[in-house]
Amino acid sequence: MFRWPFGESNPADPAWEARRRVVAEESARQGGLAAQSARFVSVDIETSGLDATKDRLLAIGAVVIEAGQIVPSQSFEAVIRQDVVSSDENILVHRLGGDRQRGGTPPAEALSAFAAFVGGSPMVGYHAWFDETVLKRSFKQFKGASMSMRWLDLADLAPASHPRLLTRSKKPLSPHGPLDAWLEAAEIPVFERHNAVADAYATAQLFLWCFPSFAANGVKTVDDLERLQRAWRWASNR
Repeated sequence: MFRWPFGESNPADPAWEARRRVVAEESARQGGLAAQSARFVSVDIETSGLDATKDRLLAIGAVVIEAGQIVPSQSFEAVIRQDVVSSDENILVHRLGGDRQRGGTPPAEALSAFAAFVGGSPMVGYHAWFDETVLKRSFKQFKGASMSMRWLDLADLAPASHPRLLTRSKKPLSPHGPLDAWLEAAEIPVFERHNAVADAYATAQLFLWCFPSFAANGVKTVDDLERLQRAWRWASNR
């Protein structure tokens, strides 16, 4: 079912409302597109902690997948300006130091640019519920309207497309395990982790690795990918 990509309206910001309508129309058209030719946006974020309901958005990274290929020239990166720098322990993870956090892009500006970059394209993530929750909350806080777009979660789609790896590989995988385990199984080299753009690129590679197996599951369109995702969630939660 189609959902308004940017949630409830924000009449106090006519420009944002206009953008929301355009994106809604674009997103509605995406569902019936052939998955092999559709435009997807692989997304990763960095945050001040691991609690999606309260920790702050620090950075967004994204890269485009189109016609079955990653398009490195179409990438997005923004460090979000912070009034209060995250903890030293947190900085050790993502390496976004105090100067970069304080000198980042104003949140509303960064989020508007990100929304324009994504357009109506489905977004791809790993454990995407975390990214979606943080981004929705950030859009609500800084733009006055929460963001609710199509999300494809490789934590569901990877095991759905390669279920034998859950039990029959040398190192059995968990359907809810870390991204690194699936990258290793797919033999995808990782040059840098906990960098938003680098992680978005690795996620995009994993998504394309799954593509040949999608056809065996009857996947032809973007809507089919969403149906496969829902079916796997239902089956794995029984």
